[in-house]
Amino acid sequence: VSTADDRSYLIDGFAGSGVSHTAQWILSLLLNVIDSIGRTRFSGACSDSTGNTKACRRELCKAIPTIINVPDPVHHTALPVKDICKLSYFQPVIQNLRCVLTSFSHSDNASNKLNEIRNMVDIGRGLQHIGNIRFATIIHAAISLRRCLPALRDAYADSGVALQGATHLFIMHSSSTLSFELHLGELIDVGIAFAKSIICLESSHSTLADTYVLWCSSAAWLYKLFCDPNCSLPPLVRRQVRGIFNFRWTEHFEDSDGRNCAPLASVYLHPRYIESSIFANPNPLLAPTQISAPHNPGEQPVKHPQVFARVGDFLGSMLISKVKNGAHPLLSDPAKKRRDLKARFKSQFCAYATRYYPFNIPLVDGQSPLDWWRNLEKNGQADIISILAIKLFSIMPNSMAEERTASTFTWLNRALRSRQHLDTIVAQTQIRQYY
Repeated sequence: VSTADDRSYLIDGFAGSGVSHTAQWILSLLLNVIDSIGRTRFSGACSDSTGNTKACRRELCKAIPTIINVPDPVHHTALPVKDICKLSYFQPVIQNLRCVLTSFSHSDNASNKLNEIRNMVDIGRGLQHIGNIRFATIIHAAISLRRCLPALRDAYADSGVALQGATHLFIMHSSSTLSFELHLGELIDVGIAFAKSIICLESSHSTLADTYVLWCSSAAWLYKLFCDPNCSLPPLVRRQVRGIFNFRWTEHFEDSDGRNCAPLASVYLHPRYIESSIFANPNPLLAPTQISAPHNPGEQPVKHPQVFARVGDFLGSMLISKVKNGAHPLLSDPAKKRRDLKARFKSQFCAYATRYYPFNIPLVDGQSPLDWWRNLEKNGQADIISILAIKLFSIMPNSMAEERTASTFTWLNRALRSRQHLDTIVAQTQIRQYY
C-alpha cells in the first residue's frame, strides 16, 4: 500500500501454495487488506497487465467504484522496446551486441585489457550486460557498447584481443565496424526515449501526469528522428516503429478498460501544463483528427477545447462515483444539498481552464501539484475540483514498490536461509520498509 507522501508499506504476505492464482483469488486477498484499512481511503489500483492481475484490477474497480484503474506504465513502456527489438532489421546488430557481451563475460583477459584501455582514454563506465529483471536493458547495453567502441578498437589493434564471432566488428576503419556502429546508433535512437522514460517512471515520486508527459516526449523524439534528413532508417522500418508506438499508445491511453483518461486528466490538472502546447498534438505520430468540442455562446473560450471536454467528462464521472460511493464530508450531504454540486464543479473547472482566481496562483519552485491543490481545498471557489485533483495526484502510478519488496524477499531468503517461515520474511521486510 502506497500513501500520498510516496511511502510504501507491505501489509501482509500470502504463500499461495496449492491454490490457483485466479483473478478472484487475488481479489479476495486484496479486499481483505483494503477492508482492514477502509475502502474509501484508496484512490487507485496499479499493477502490470498480465491476464490475472489485469482482470483482478478490473473486478476490484467494479467492487469499489471510487478506485481508479491504473495500468502500470513502467511495464507498458518496456513493451515498445521489446516490439522494436523483434523487427528483422535490428536482429543482426542485436545478435552482434549479444555476441560481444557474451565474449567479454567469458574472457577475463579481454575484460582486463578493455578496462586498462578505458582508463587510458578516459572512458568512465564499461560494458553493461543485458538482464532479465530490469527494463530496456538492451538499450542500456547498446549505449555502453557504443561508449566503449574506441577502447574496443584499440584493444583489438594494440593488444590483439580476439572475440569469438565478433572480432571483425572492431577492425579500425573497416566497413564492418562502421556498419556496426551505424546500426547500433539506429537501435539506440529508436529506443533511448523509452529507456529514459522508464527510469523516470520507476521513481516513487512519479505521478500520473508524468506517464502522459513522458509518452508525449517519446512521440516527439521519434517524430523529430524520422523527420531528420540524416536519419538512415529505411522508410519501412520507420513505418513499423510508428505502428508499434501508436499501437501501444492506443492500448494504454485509449483502450485500457474503457479509455485510460486518468493520465491526461492529471496533466491537465497540473498547474504547470494547463496552457502547454502539449495538448495541441500530444502524439505527432498519429494521423491528426478533428473532434468538435461543445462551446456555449457567451462563455469564456478555453484553450484546447477538445481536451477540456474529454477531461471534464472524466472528472464528472469521478465526481459521480465519489458522491454515490465515497465518504468525503463535502460530497456526502443529503441529496437535496447535492443539486448544486454539478454546477459548482462546472464553474470551478471552467475557472481553472481559463486561469481565473483562485487558479491563477503560480506553482512555486519546489511545490508539488499535490501541495498546490491542497492549498486550494479549503477555498469555496475551488473545493470540488480540488477533491478530484488531490485524488489523482495521490496515486503512485507504478508497481515498483511491489518489485522492490520481491527483491527484498529474495535478498532475505537467499540460499543459505531458504527455510524461513513466510511470516518471518514479511515481518523483516515490514521493519526494513518502515525504518
